[in-house]
Amino acid sequence: MAAQPISAQGLKVKEELLSWPGVTTRRMFGCDTFFAGPKMFAFLLSDGLVVKAAPEERDSLLARPNVEPMRMGNGVRFGDWLKVAIEQEADFDLAIDLAGRSLALVTK
Repeated sequence: MAAQPISAQGLKVKEELLSWPGVTTRRMFGCDTFFAGPKMFAFLLSDGLVVKAAPEERDSLLARPNVEPMRMGNGVRFGDWLKVAIEQEADFDLAIDLAGRSLALVTK
């Protein structure tokens, strides 16, 4: 997969996630992917941050503006992963909140 260009908001999200203790990044899926130890908890696309959602929170999170199921290129859902838009300054707080929830989910 070709490298995904990162927006200014994406760079801000990346900087924040990498400031968290124990979080590392490496390239996967053509984009920056974030890990806590061996566990992936988020990856950054050109238009959003993809995070893992707890099944019991999935529907309520999908009711939020700018949150949608993550779909692969063939349209198939990528498990319990959601994509949150990070196109505007106002999207930053929601993206960081959901990244924190995803990190807690994969490390519990």
